Amino acid sequence: DVIGRLEPLIYWIERQKDPIILFGHQAILRCISAYFFGIELNKIPYLEVPLNTIIKLTPETYSFKE
Repeated sequence: DVIGRLEPLIYWIERQKDPIILFGHQAILRCISAYFFGIELNKIPYLEVPLNTIIKLTPETYSFKE
């Protein structure tokens, strides 16, 4: 359900040319990170997203670097 609601946001993020900053609940950040890192759906609830941390994602050819 959450992933479906995040799809428009993820597509918007992919089209951006300038840096953006996202603030969100850990569950939302897990879903977004899983999309960009190609993590399987069943592993999303167990993905660790640190609190009070800035994570920089840098686009590469077919993936992102943290």
